[in-house]
Amino acid sequence: MQDVLFEGRPYKISFDAMPEELKKKLSKEDLKSYLELLQVCQLKPRAVYKEVKAFCEKRSAIPEVANLLTFAHIQNHRIVEAEKLIKETYLNHPEYLFAKINYADQCIRKRKLDEVEKIFETFDLRELCPDREMFHTSEFRGFMIMMAYYRLARKERELALPYFRMAKEIEPNHPSVIHLEKKLFKRSLLKRLLSRKSPSTPH
Repeated sequence: MQDVLFEGRPYKISFDAMPEELKKKLSKEDLKSYLELLQVCQLKPRAVYKEVKAFCEKRSAIPEVANLLTFAHIQNHRIVEAEKLIKETYLNHPEYLFAKINYADQCIRKRKLDEVEKIFETFDLRELCPDREMFHTSEFRGFMIMMAYYRLARKERELALPYFRMAKEIEPNHPSVIHLEKKLFKRSLLKRLLSRKSPSTPH
């Protein structure tokens, strides 16, 4: 567990792979299968795609399971299926944090920025989840990454930076953090390089 401070608010970040909420929703056997599929899907998404679909379709009412299937769709480049499921999961489970994050991310990519403000009544994570002090690293990072892209889409780069820095502090080597870092700093680096090249002075 890691304690962090963001915008003056303390957060406890858990790196535990065992989702506490799922213990109440799935049997021990199903929970074990879920965690195994989640792990393998990150390494060999094509190999377990059918298995993930079969497991999730029987338990589609559970938002965490729907999120696993969304991940599997994306890893297998089944974007149409993923986007449909992302919206359905949000509509069916509007209080589920991952559902909010995933649907907001989808709206950002589709340039539906006003929709993001309808999804989140506040952009303060502690206000959004007032009963929670602890967040799993994937939730915290996902929210920070999504907010950074939202600010970038609004052409508010400086406001995106604190979210990026927070995500980087938690998981510096995660692919989404690395991709965002390139997005944020590639252009500014190019500008700095160009600014160093002054016109040659005639002799």
